Amino acid sequence: MARFHIYQLRFGAGLVMDLQAGLLDDLKSRVVAPLVPTEIAGRSINRLTPLITLADRSYSVAMHLMSAIPVSDIGDMVLDATDQGDKFTAAIDMVFQGF
Repeated sequence: MARFHIYQLRFGAGLVMDLQAGLLDDLKSRVVAPLVPTEIAGRSINRLTPLITLADRSYSVAMHLMSAIPVSDIGDMVLDATDQGDKFTAAIDMVFQGF
Protein backbone atom coordinates (compact mmCIF):
# COMPACT_ATOMS: atom_id res chain seq x y z
CA MET A 1 0.00 0.00 0.00
CA ALA A 2 1.17 3.48 -0.69
CA ARG A 3 0.42 6.94 0.63
CA PHE A 4 -1.93 8.97 -1.56
CA HIS A 5 -3.01 5.97 -3.57
CA ILE A 6 -6.76 5.46 -3.91
CA TYR A 7 -8.22 2.03 -3.26
CA GLN A 8 -11.56 0.34 -3.74
CA LEU A 9 -12.93 -1.10 -0.51
CA ARG A 10 -13.44 -4.87 -0.60
CA PHE A 11 -16.96 -4.59 0.78
CA GLY A 12 -19.31 -2.09 -0.81
CA ALA A 13 -18.63 0.51 -3.43
CA GLY A 14 -16.52 2.89 -1.36
CA LEU A 15 -13.22 4.48 -2.30
CA VAL A 16 -10.56 5.55 0.18
CA MET A 17 -7.24 7.35 0.02
CA ASP A 18 -4.36 5.84 1.98
CA LEU A 19 -2.82 8.55 4.18
CA GLN A 20 -0.37 6.45 6.16
CA ALA A 21 3.40 6.57 5.73
CA GLY A 22 4.93 3.56 4.05
CA LEU A 23 7.28 3.18 7.00
CA LEU A 24 4.30 1.67 8.87
CA ASP A 25 3.43 -0.97 6.26
CA ASP A 26 3.87 -3.79 8.79
CA LEU A 27 0.79 -2.67 10.74
CA LYS A 28 -2.48 -4.49 10.11
CA SER A 29 -4.38 -1.22 9.74
CA ARG A 30 -4.17 1.87 7.51
CA VAL A 31 -5.27 5.44 8.10
CA VAL A 32 -7.53 6.42 5.21
CA ALA A 33 -9.90 9.20 4.15
CA PRO A 34 -13.07 8.43 2.21
CA LEU A 35 -13.74 9.84 -1.24
CA VAL A 36 -17.20 11.36 -1.50
CA PRO A 37 -18.72 12.24 -4.89
CA THR A 38 -18.98 16.03 -5.08
CA GLU A 39 -22.69 15.87 -5.92
CA ILE A 40 -23.21 14.21 -2.51
CA ALA A 41 -20.53 16.09 -0.55
CA GLY A 42 -21.87 19.51 -1.45
CA ARG A 43 -19.61 22.52 -1.03
CA SER A 44 -15.92 21.69 -0.81
CA ILE A 45 -13.67 23.40 1.72
CA ASN A 46 -10.61 23.67 -0.49
CA ARG A 47 -7.90 23.25 2.16
CA LEU A 48 -9.80 20.57 4.11
CA THR A 49 -11.53 18.55 1.40
CA PRO A 50 -9.40 18.67 -1.74
CA LEU A 51 -10.95 17.57 -5.00
CA ILE A 52 -9.75 14.76 -7.20
CA THR A 53 -11.05 13.35 -10.49
CA LEU A 54 -11.33 9.63 -11.09
CA ALA A 55 -12.85 8.16 -14.26
CA ASP A 56 -14.34 11.55 -15.24
CA ARG A 57 -16.10 11.90 -11.87
CA SER A 58 -15.19 14.50 -9.25
CA TYR A 59 -14.66 13.46 -5.62
CA SER A 60 -13.99 15.31 -2.41
CA VAL A 61 -11.31 13.69 -0.22
CA ALA A 62 -12.99 14.01 3.18
CA MET A 63 -9.94 14.44 5.42
CA HIS A 64 -12.14 15.36 8.39
CA LEU A 65 -13.58 11.82 8.20
CA MET A 66 -10.24 10.00 8.25
CA SER A 67 -10.07 6.79 10.25
CA ALA A 68 -8.08 3.60 10.61
CA ILE A 69 -9.40 0.48 8.92
CA PRO A 70 -8.05 -3.08 8.69
CA VAL A 71 -5.77 -3.71 5.72
CA SER A 72 -8.00 -6.69 4.93
CA ASP A 73 -10.84 -4.25 4.07
CA ILE A 74 -8.78 -2.56 1.34
CA GLY A 75 -9.06 -3.86 -2.20
CA ASP A 76 -7.43 -2.94 -5.49
CA MET A 77 -5.61 0.31 -6.16
CA VAL A 78 -7.49 2.42 -8.69
CA LEU A 79 -5.36 5.58 -8.85
CA ASP A 80 -1.93 6.82 -7.85
CA ALA A 81 -2.43 10.43 -6.73
CA THR A 82 1.05 11.02 -5.30
CA ASP A 83 1.64 13.75 -7.89
CA GLN A 84 -0.98 15.78 -5.99
CA GLY A 85 0.47 14.95 -2.58
CA ASP A 86 1.10 18.56 -1.56
CA LYS A 87 -2.60 19.42 -1.45
CA PHE A 88 -3.40 16.27 0.53
CA THR A 89 -0.61 16.99 3.02
CA ALA A 90 -1.98 20.55 3.39
CA ALA A 91 -5.44 19.11 4.12
CA ILE A 92 -4.03 16.78 6.77
CA ASP A 93 -2.22 19.76 8.30
CA MET A 94 -5.53 21.65 8.33
CA VAL A 95 -7.11 18.84 10.36
CA PHE A 96 -4.37 18.69 12.98
CA GLN A 97 -2.81 22.16 12.94
CA GLY A 98 -5.67 24.38 11.78
CA PHE A 99 -3.67 25.87 8.91
